[in-house]
Amino acid sequence: SAGAGRRRHRHVHDTSLSRRRARGAAAGRAAFALARRQPAHSPWPVYATAAQLEYMLGEERAAAAETGRRVYALALAKAEASAQAKGGSVPAGLVLSYASYLRASADLPNLRELLERGLLLLPAAEAAQLWPIYAQVEAQFGTAASQAELAKR
Repeated sequence: SAGAGRRRHRHVHDTSLSRRRARGAAAGRAAFALARRQPAHSPWPVYATAAQLEYMLGEERAAAAETGRRVYALALAKAEASAQAKGGSVPAGLVLSYASYLRASADLPNLRELLERGLLLLPAAEAAQLWPIYAQVEAQFGTAASQAELAKR
């Protein structure tokens, strides 16, 4: 409904805005915690915003990247559980956003694992969006063997 969409957007906005203000990371985490307590209004963009802000505003880059990865992993786990319960699929936007995050944070092992998992989780038409990303990652960071293996698929 339109009202639910506005509430969902408000949570994303509140999380983002509170982080940018002087209140700092604690306020952003509080806004994220509030959004998570309202499961009907906490879709994956809320998690994506929280993960990206952790990464951008974290004081120690490696720890911030890991925290963001865990937030995305939680979003994916919740989406998988919801998809199984409702007989649907995981949102392709979540997998694509998570892949973009992992690539930006240079987490190649988890990126490869996510791409493999995404190929299994998404319907074929949506999974097709992952192949060019996977090919680009392997071309840029992979070995000749990994590129050949991917080309066979």
